[in-house]
Amino acid sequence: LYYASGDTKFGIMDPAETVLAALGDPVNGTFESDSCAYQGKDKFYYYDGFEILVNDVDGTERVTGITLADDTVSNPQGVKIGMKGDEALKLMDGIEYTQSGDTYKFTVGSTLFRLQVGADGTVKAAEYSVAANDN
Repeated sequence: LYYASGDTKFGIMDPAETVLAALGDPVNGTFESDSCAYQGKDKFYYYDGFEILVNDVDGTERVTGITLADDTVSNPQGVKIGMKGDEALKLMDGIEYTQSGDTYKFTVGSTLFRLQVGADGTVKAAEYSVAANDN
């Protein structure tokens, strides 16, 4: 699983330096806060329609989260915020998932793609993160 912006394809745990250089300056700014999950800071980069989270992982800055922020972008399968949840599931066809209430989790390797569907049946949230290791 990966995300694409224009010709730039990237995914979870990709080196942030390479991804950020390819994407250019964040159009909507950046933000840093103390990290609960990693050493140092959570670094957020805001682009049109999506956000990237970067953390220090074993001494290398890596992409640890990608969030679709609004309905102006979609993932490579075509999923976007605001679409019907059943349509989103059809677009993700072929990728196994688990469901817990209104949340659908698609895991491929070390990448988790999470969809949250609201009471009205539309996608309210879509994000990539590091899949938890349950071993």
